[in-house]
Formats: sequence, structure tokens, C-alpha cells
Amino acid sequence: MSLNLSVVIPYHGRLKWLQDALNSVLNQEKLPAELIIVDDFSSENPLSEIEKIKKQTDVPVTYLRFDAHKGVSYARNAGIRLAKADYIAFLDADDCWSSGHLKDFSTALKQIPEIKFYSAAYRGFSGQCPKELSRFVPEFQIIDYFKLALKNSFLVNSSSVILSKDLIEKIGLFDTALNVMEDMDYWIRAGKMAPVVLNKNPRVFIRHSNRTSLSKRLEFYASEDLKKWFEKTLQTVENEEIKKFIHLNLYGTIMRFKKQGEAPPAWLNDLLNEKYLSVFQKLMLRQPPFFTEVLARILNKKR
Repeated sequence: MSLNLSVVIPYHGRLKWLQDALNSVLNQEKLPAELIIVDDFSSENPLSEIEKIKKQTDVPVTYLRFDAHKGVSYARNAGIRLAKADYIAFLDADDCWSSGHLKDFSTALKQIPEIKFYSAAYRGFSGQCPKELSRFVPEFQIIDYFKLALKNSFLVNSSSVILSKDLIEKIGLFDTALNVMEDMDYWIRAGKMAPVVLNKNPRVFIRHSNRTSLSKRLEFYASEDLKKWFEKTLQTVENEEIKKFIHLNLYGTIMRFKKQGEAPPAWLNDLLNEKYLSVFQKLMLRQPPFFTEVLARILNKKR
């Protein structure tokens, strides 16, 4: 019997990577109830590949193509609206899953039936989707999202998260005004309403690639929409852990500019409260952009 779960995959390019992602879903030990691919006006139309996939599986496959590029939040929202199952799993088209990912989630549901917010640990990769990880016994931890995020915010990401449909109905859809940090905004909203059930054993593969990344598009991090989001979020939180998490993200955004040799917008520094920073972070904050850029290059070469 299939799992009462819809898989939503937003797609914008790199057909070979999408093929890996689709295969990783259809090779699951526990299959989903449906698979939804939302094509955000890709240059490589995947329709023929999807028709081939449909003939190879009993899992219902829905394909929706936008007539213009709208962004990943629009694509995920479209997938959410189409989803029929009680749970929705997100998978980016350039990532993939270990074959035990959904089976582990099914096991978690039996142990913790009230799950609303689930995530699995991950490993990075490049090239082809890795072969199956050795069989781990799943190890689940129920933890406050903000405590988890302060330890390792990357354990909750867009290819590892599974949310209940009723939680999504409460928190709403992804914020389409944000071109960056839209994922974090969504996990914050979810984390305010439910703890994370974390599978501490890796079940997700996140691709490291050299393609042009939004993380380098500084105009998005300087946008008025992001400024409004930070202001609104800081005004509406009282929990000190959440505040610290937000201020650390402000610091990280400032350093993103400096690592590329650019001066950050003044509003980032104006919003940042340095009491949440370590001594080292305060020291780095005072370094000029050219110094930070050179240091970042040196450290990257050593990796």
C-alpha cells in the first residue's frame, strides 16, 4: 500500500538532474500516493521523460508547466494546491532521496502519529545521485525547530521536509515576494506551530553544483521585500531563541555581501543586535569587505 503522501518537485532546468530526482522517488521502498512536477517554464521541456516515467510506475504523476518563469515559491505553491494526500514531501529537482526516506517517515508515523513537521538529515554530493546509503536504523528526535536551527539550520531544507496538510492550511503558502530565504520563512512559520520530528540518520542527498546560484545574487539580499520580512519577523517574535536565530541570519546576510567584496546595505547593520553574536562574529563584522573576500577565497581553496 502506498503512503498517504504527495511529492512536490519544482523544476526549472537540467533534465538529467530531474531524471535522478524522479528515479529516487520511484525507487522508494515505500511509494508515495502521487508525484507532482511543476515546471517553472524550463528551457529543457521534460514532457517526453515524464510520459516515459508514467508508463513505468503505478504512482499517479501530475505534470504542470507554467507559461512564464515565476520562481520556486510559485511552483511549490502550485504543487501544494494540487496535492491530494494528507502529507506533502518537497524535493528540489537537482537533489534526490535515499530509497529508505519515505519508509523511515512511515516508521516515524507509527511511532509518533501526531507528526506535523518532519525532516531527515542529509549528505552532499555532486555528479550522479549516489548509490543507496548503507541501511541505517532510523533514529528520531522530537525537537523545537529553533533549538535545532541554532545547532544546525541545514538539517531542515527544501528536499528533506515533509509537512502535514493541516499544518500547511494553518501556516499558508510560500511567500512569493521573497526571492531568497523563502524556505527559512516557511520553516519558521511551521516551527512556531509544531516541533520537528528529525530523522538523525541521513536519507537525503543535496547536490553541490557550480551552476549560477541565487545565493550569489546580492540584489535579492538587498531587496526591500527582504528588509520588510526581517523587520516584520523581528517585531512579531518574543522567544529569545527565535530572535537569536533571526539576528544570526542578519549577520550571515551581511557576511554574504562582504565575502563577495561588496558593502552590505545599511539597513542590515541597523537591524542587527550584536548581543546575539560571538566575539569572533563581532570581530568579522568590523572587517572591510576586501579583507573578508580575500579570507573567504583562501578558506575555499583549502577545502
